[in-house]
Amino acid sequence: MTGFRVGVAASAIVAAMTATPAIAADQAAPATGGATAGADVEDIIVTGRRRTESLERLPSAGDVIRSETLEDRGVETGKDLSHLIPGVQVLDNGTGMNDEMIIRGEGATRQNNIEPGAGLYRDGMFIAGGNVGGRNFVGLDFFDVSRVEVLRGPQGSYFGRNAIGGAINIISARPGEGPQGRLRFDVGSQDRIGVEGITNVKIGELGLRLGGFYNLQQGGWYRSTVTGNKLDYSSSGGARLSAVYDPTPNWSLSGLVEYGAEDAPAPQVFEYTLPVNDPPINNPGPTGFYVDRFEKALDLDPRLTRNTFSTMLNSKWQFGGVELISMTGYRRRDATSLTDADFNASTAVQRALTATGTGSETFERFVQDLRLQSTGDGLRWVIGGEYNKVDSDFATALIPIVPTTLPPGCLGGVCTLPVAQATARAVYRRVNSEIDDLSWAAYGALTWPIADRFELSGDFRYTIDRKRFDSVEVRRLDNPATPVNEQVTLTIDRERTFRVFTPGVSVSYFTDSGSIFARLATGYRGGGFNNDPGEPGDGVSDVALPPVFEPEYVTSVEAGVKGRIEGLGRFEVSAYHNWKSDTFVNYSVFVGCGTVARPGCAANSVRNVGAVRNAGNSVQYGIEAEWSGTLAAGSRGRILYAFNGALAGGEYKEGYVYQNSNSNPATTLSTRDLKGKRLGRLRDLTGSATLGYSHEVADGLRLFANGSVRAELGGYEDPGNTIPYDDVVLVDTNLGLRAAGWSVVLIGKNVLNNSYYNISPLNQTFGTQSNQPRTWMLRTTLSF
Repeated sequence: MTGFRVGVAASAIVAAMTATPAIAADQAAPATGGATAGADVEDIIVTGRRRTESLERLPSAGDVIRSETLEDRGVETGKDLSHLIPGVQVLDNGTGMNDEMIIRGEGATRQNNIEPGAGLYRDGMFIAGGNVGGRNFVGLDFFDVSRVEVLRGPQGSYFGRNAIGGAINIISARPGEGPQGRLRFDVGSQDRIGVEGITNVKIGELGLRLGGFYNLQQGGWYRSTVTGNKLDYSSSGGARLSAVYDPTPNWSLSGLVEYGAEDAPAPQVFEYTLPVNDPPINNPGPTGFYVDRFEKALDLDPRLTRNTFSTMLNSKWQFGGVELISMTGYRRRDATSLTDADFNASTAVQRALTATGTGSETFERFVQDLRLQSTGDGLRWVIGGEYNKVDSDFATALIPIVPTTLPPGCLGGVCTLPVAQATARAVYRRVNSEIDDLSWAAYGALTWPIADRFELSGDFRYTIDRKRFDSVEVRRLDNPATPVNEQVTLTIDRERTFRVFTPGVSVSYFTDSGSIFARLATGYRGGGFNNDPGEPGDGVSDVALPPVFEPEYVTSVEAGVKGRIEGLGRFEVSAYHNWKSDTFVNYSVFVGCGTVARPGCAANSVRNVGAVRNAGNSVQYGIEAEWSGTLAAGSRGRILYAFNGALAGGEYKEGYVYQNSNSNPATTLSTRDLKGKRLGRLRDLTGSATLGYSHEVADGLRLFANGSVRAELGGYEDPGNTIPYDDVVLVDTNLGLRAAGWSVVLIGKNVLNNSYYNISPLNQTFGTQSNQPRTWMLRTTLSF
């Protein structure tokens, strides 16, 4: 809790001199519709340049999703949100806790200690990072939302950290925003129930907003064939207190305190084991076995838990035509994981062993941002600095329990207890690691109206990242099958400092109802360390597992046009081309010594290890388009339409990844050339189409219905282009009634019950997984 005490102390000091969030002005702005919501009259407010302005004036591709759209569409996760935005997708890992956001092909690389390439922000504070459940938003982030702002393309100057694909900023509702109180009740498929309550209180100049929620899903699709238990039950809950104090027109103070807890199935629950005779994935023979899509041979319930505590204190002070704005934020995440370590073992003997995999992490981030900026029109400027501190304690263990009798499946002398013990010995590992990262950044921007309708902007950020990683790994400890002198301890102590300059420039031409813009932007994703050193002396690990990887850096050019056409709604079209250096690529190799032991490398120690390395230069390009609006349908009806799509392409200009087989890792180690290969995890097409109708059936009472189709087509899961993505086509619907003080909405997701692999059977790095079946939810909301 040291970071928490430091955060509170710093917040108190800042509060004494200033005040509203780094985005306080944005929170004060009305949540008025969004490109995906079909609004075509009112202004849409964004804060992508750290000030409130119309979406049409922002020289970047972007979207704003208002709270009503989030409510009606049942948006509760990053995956739900991605269905509303072009060029955005999620690496679906079965459970929302381990999902990873991707913007324009930039996201996480699915390895420990790697920061995501899509900037994730809550109320202007960067929140992503860490290992267990740290690469997506938490459930608490989607509670009581004012709006969501999405900026596509590098945001290296204004947002900074890791926003090479873009930035998603979820903005919480402020005290006094909306009705004085709200109650919401949900019932849904798989025995789901949920409740949410929010109230506003005004005491003089102090506004308070208190709310909480709880969701429980007791049923599920997935069942253990060993215990008979349901495996995909889940629960989540949280509470938030936010406050705004405006004693004078020139000084204001705001803040929040919140806590949320989640319990969900681990990704292993969703892994799909294929039939015996399904070559080349699972060849015929004695090692093949079959489990139904919804039935898993698990002897325990794999779980993930995630508890999140956040506090923010923000201030704004206006004087002499300038503003001094401060944001102080602290966020802590405590997460655990439990898996069945022998679930996917290839023999019955190995699966009979009681082997568990555990993980735990305490992750803390403290941020202090302080900036001075101009007010009013004309020449506008901002200059500021940011301090960002991360501490993480991460522990994992694979712990087999060696049987004292022959395990089931060892019949007729086919296997013996020593064989089972050797198998158990091969998987035992316990790792304790610490991350200690410290970042300083200075940034600035200048916006100059060079003519009546022309505007020129320049911006920059200079960042110093000091990263430190320490790890102690002990293997085969306390295993009765292993002599003491075969225990191995590995220690890692690494530190690097990275310095990065990310400038940008844009020019805009404004029309009466929109703008034409061109933009040159840069961004970076921080370098770091591979946390698994492999097996010493195996002939693979020292070659194929680089200890350090450098930051990747992207330069982007983008041009677009956006605006409103009377009677036809809003539109936006943009095209971009990115050049990247030191491109991250991830891969996995088999390490270990096969059946022959070497000094420091035990026999039967082969395992699969993931790694990240820099592959050199790459390019990416694409075009995105959106169109949304409403049409009158008689005197009481309205038709809503919203269409968006993104075409993307890209390739590696150089580089390679390692590959080998588990039969003899050292002698089969080779490289796969990436030159000319398509960028991994980049879809050819993402897009959605929404069509809705609403009808005023009586004064103040409106009936509405919406249907939407989401498509994600083409692309590869891996940089070597050997694992094609499954195409995704999902249909969602909602039907409801809304009056001044209440609404009832029936929400259906994947209503056609389409199925696909979100992780392919060809993917040997991650367990094969299929998507979630059809769900429905009835949502009742009361406002007062």
